[in-house]
Amino acid sequence: MRKGLKDTGVLQLLKARPDTLDVLFPRASTKFIQPQMILDKIIWPSPDSDDDDSLDLESSCRLTGFIRQYIENGNGESLTELIKFWVGWPILPQYLNLEVTHAVTMPTALTCSEVLKIPSKYRDYDAFKSDLDAAVSSTKYGFGLI
Repeated sequence: MRKGLKDTGVLQLLKARPDTLDVLFPRASTKFIQPQMILDKIIWPSPDSDDDDSLDLESSCRLTGFIRQYIENGNGESLTELIKFWVGWPILPQYLNLEVTHAVTMPTALTCSEVLKIPSKYRDYDAFKSDLDAAVSSTKYGFGLI
C-alpha cells in the first residue's frame, strides 16, 4: 500500500498537506452530509390532506421553510446529528418523512418510520431553531436522558 501511495504521488501530498488526509480517507463517523442530500430525500407535507390535524397552506409553508433553512444553514456535523435524531443512525435512508402537526409541542422523531414531526406553534425561525437544536442534541445522551 505504501508503494502504491508513493507511486501515485499521494504520499507526497499527505506529507506536504496533512489536512488532506480526511478528504482522501474519510471515516464513517465524519462522513460529510451536504444539505442537498437531505433535501432531496424529504417527502414534504401535502397541503391537500384530509386530516383533521392539517394546517392552512401559509402555516405549512412557513414551517417547511424553517426546516429547509435549518438544513441549508447546517454544516456536516450538525446535519449528521439531525439525521441521527430523525432516523436513529447517521446514515441517510431512501426517504425522510416530514410532518407539521398540532399534536406535538417539541420536534419529535419517530425513528422506526423515519418521520420528523414539527410542531405548528412556531412563528419565527429563532424559536424553531432553538427547539430543534435542543431535540437534536438529545442523540448524544439517548432517549429520555436529557
